Amino acid sequence: MNDVYSPHTLLDLIQSHVQQTPNKICLTYLGTSEPSELTYVQFWQLVECRAANLQLYAHAGERALLLLEPGLDYVLTFFACLRAGIIAVPAYPPSNSRHSVRLRAIMEQAQVQLIIASAPTKWPTGFDLADQQLFFINEEQRSLTIPKVWPILKSESIAFLQYTSGSTGDPKGVMINHRNILANIQVIHEMLEGEVQTVCSWIPPYHDMGLIGCILYPLSYNLHLVLMTPLQFLKQPVKWLQAISDYKADGTAAPNFAYELCSNNIPEATLAELELSSWRVAFNGAEPISSRTIDKFHQRFKHCGFKKKNFYCCYGMAE
Repeated sequence: MNDVYSPHTLLDLIQSHVQQTPNKICLTYLGTSEPSELTYVQFWQLVECRAANLQLYAHAGERALLLLEPGLDYVLTFFACLRAGIIAVPAYPPSNSRHSVRLRAIMEQAQVQLIIASAPTKWPTGFDLADQQLFFINEEQRSLTIPKVWPILKSESIAFLQYTSGSTGDPKGVMINHRNILANIQVIHEMLEGEVQTVCSWIPPYHDMGLIGCILYPLSYNLHLVLMTPLQFLKQPVKWLQAISDYKADGTAAPNFAYELCSNNIPEATLAELELSSWRVAFNGAEPISSRTIDKFHQRFKHCGFKKKNFYCCYGMAE
């Protein structure tokens, strides 16, 4: 973002990449048996197709709760909401009654009109959806004509609602407009001084670090996003470092526990297969940071090319 080109929305940035670098790979998804790659033009076509479908269920300005598992569909649906002018409310599928209580509080406060899920499912007891429209990804019609006229969005237009975890009280929502999010990702870009070209992430997209720092930032700044699922990482932590090695990623982020998990659970025999010299920025945040963990991770992986100075400790207070 510079004096010559001043985007008003996130979509302005994405569309500029579609026009200027249509065939550049913007996203590689590792959540399937074979990696899938999308160029900017392919990504945008999928976004507009889904946005057209969503317009059958909600109008611009209405709120949609995203109850999708982390992955490619989550990213496409989030941007589709932006394109349709629907205000996304990032969340995650309820797995127990405690999650149901949190989601019910969010739905009531945000006045959610639409719930987007992967497939019809049996929700936990207490999660009543009688008053909401439902949109299921796996039942999506893919032959709809793309509208010629889309909602007009301005910098003051609400992009999405970001909710806190609710761990210290009821979840608190913040209305994030396009000016807010553009300012946020610009600060990230300026702080990194253009060092990062490929971001590798497994952080859930309903978490602000996962959504803003590891999805919206790289896609908006014409970088390459290598996306994994949290479950892939938790089952085999080495897959995260292997992806960084394979795709020569230079930026990523994770909570402190992720670095601890890698230090403790990656076999010695695997280290020879890891080439981490491309890694320049390793954000550590979202939970208490341990200097012991940082030292341990560096000692374990320094022979793979990882440098201790690459750690960036991040602090915030969402609640």
